[in-house]
Amino acid sequence: MVIPAIVKNGAVSYKVVAVGQYAFQSSEANSVTLPNTVIEVKNSAFAAADLKKVDMGTGLEVLGDNVFGFSRDLEEVSELPACFEKMTGSSFVGNFKLKEIKVSAENPNFKAVDGVLFNKKGNRLLGYPYGKGTAYVIPEGVDSISNNCFNTFQDLKEITFPSTLKYVGVGAFTYCNSMVNTNPLPDGVVTIGANAFSNCRKAVLNVPKSLEKKVNNTSFNNNYALKEIRIPSTIQTIGQQSFGSCSGATVLEIAEGVETIESYAFQSCSKIPEIKLPSTMTKVGGYAFSGCKGVKKVDIDANVTTIDVSAFGNVNPDTIICRAVTPPTYTNERYYMTGKDCLETAKVFVPKESIDAYKAAWMWSFFTNYEALEDMAGVNDTMVEKEVAGKTYYNMSGMEVAAPASADGQLYIVVKRYTDGSQKAEKVLNR
Repeated sequence: MVIPAIVKNGAVSYKVVAVGQYAFQSSEANSVTLPNTVIEVKNSAFAAADLKKVDMGTGLEVLGDNVFGFSRDLEEVSELPACFEKMTGSSFVGNFKLKEIKVSAENPNFKAVDGVLFNKKGNRLLGYPYGKGTAYVIPEGVDSISNNCFNTFQDLKEITFPSTLKYVGVGAFTYCNSMVNTNPLPDGVVTIGANAFSNCRKAVLNVPKSLEKKVNNTSFNNNYALKEIRIPSTIQTIGQQSFGSCSGATVLEIAEGVETIESYAFQSCSKIPEIKLPSTMTKVGGYAFSGCKGVKKVDIDANVTTIDVSAFGNVNPDTIICRAVTPPTYTNERYYMTGKDCLETAKVFVPKESIDAYKAAWMWSFFTNYEALEDMAGVNDTMVEKEVAGKTYYNMSGMEVAAPASADGQLYIVVKRYTDGSQKAEKVLNR
């Protein structure tokens, strides 16, 4: 396919300056040559085509998102010219036979390093040719991985993250389901985009302590190899399906600072033994913990005011602790908040003065075995403390720090580790 530089409509001639969105999607052409007049190729213009070779000409300035996406036989693309200045997304995702992306040495905006596309400064990884290899060490100095950069690279085995990494883009590693990663995400990462590690089923990943504000939707869902889920105090919101079906996780810790858990966030994390919600939390989303069948204990702190539909659906704990004086509002009158099997067997501990209110409140009235919170040894901070095996100190940004040598008037998050293997996090003013 050779796209002309000039086309005529009757007596009128037009210069061809762009290839439109989806123009040749799924084309059976084996090669395409763009004229030097083309300055833009728009989104998905050649997506899923049978292309093996592309000549992009010398006038190209802009590539849209997914331009050559999943053109699986693409082997050769001419260099991005000196005038090239903008990519609006990941143009080279899913090119399984492409071994290098080339850039003119005179281009002031981009460069190729060993066939991998970066911005000129070298701090943003923009495109990886899947045919290059199944393991890649991202260079030190790189602070961001672009959206969809390795999306559905099912042969990818190992990524080594640099210590300088701060941002992982939307869908960056979605469906990299052969990736077996032991190199952790570094502390310093502040944003992981939605769907970034979704369906990385074999990857041993971690939640960086530096992550800020929100664990984005579906960012870690279906990560079967994820063993521990530790949400740092820097997080306010745990997004929808963010850890859904992390069925290998045996530890869940949600730090003080988290305010909201959105719907399906931990659905089917079936090996988690205990759910403890921090005092900063106000709302539990619908189906947030549904299918967490291994849970034996649910501990809901005093500031939770709203529990949405089936938040603990099919969860049948032995013990439920709810510290709120006013029973949290349950928002659905059709589905149970928990599994049915625990309604008559679970011990439900609430403040003594609130037992009658719980028995009268919608959904809470289905539980039959209420006891006073004050009568449960080990529940309140005034009860006998378990033997402490060690302490770890963090600043209020969630970064681990040395234990203070003396009173400094600073507020710390202190994680106590007990001899029975359990842990507890609390805010401590060091004075």
